[in-house]
Amino acid sequence: MAFSAAGAERAASMERLDHALRLLHESYQETCPICAEQTKHKAFALLNEALPPGTIIGSDQSCVFIRPSEKSANAMLLSCDAWPGNGTRTAVILRFHTAADHLIGVSELDYTDGKIAAEFDFAPPGSRFSGSVALIDYSYGDGPAYNYQVKVDQLVLHCRILSLQPLR
Repeated sequence: MAFSAAGAERAASMERLDHALRLLHESYQETCPICAEQTKHKAFALLNEALPPGTIIGSDQSCVFIRPSEKSANAMLLSCDAWPGNGTRTAVILRFHTAADHLIGVSELDYTDGKIAAEFDFAPPGSRFSGSVALIDYSYGDGPAYNYQVKVDQLVLHCRILSLQPLR
């Protein structure tokens, strides 16, 4: 996974993101509700720094976008990420929005192009893609561009697909 930032700034963003995902997973496993809430808020502060709206996330040789095995609404996974329900950090879901399938509060300007969305929608589960996404503003989120799903320990990043090419 590559961020739009370069060099040291990108490394710092990746480090903050990794630390935040580990903290979220820790809060998910925490049995003390107050401790869990405090840990979650620390993670959110790191996520707000690392993933503001406008951040570009692109695939690279070590990390590509994947269509989940279950038919889910406009969702992609990252091949380099922990799969939902596994690992030592919270899983990341990239949720894109279209004119036909969007959450309330997503601007029409942030919808993914219909042709790109259709290509993704017709791909079989497990399909791999190269490309890039831009995080979008989602004012009803837990942060400016994300929601944390506490019950399933998943971080949903709201995005618009900028480019997507199937990998063979």
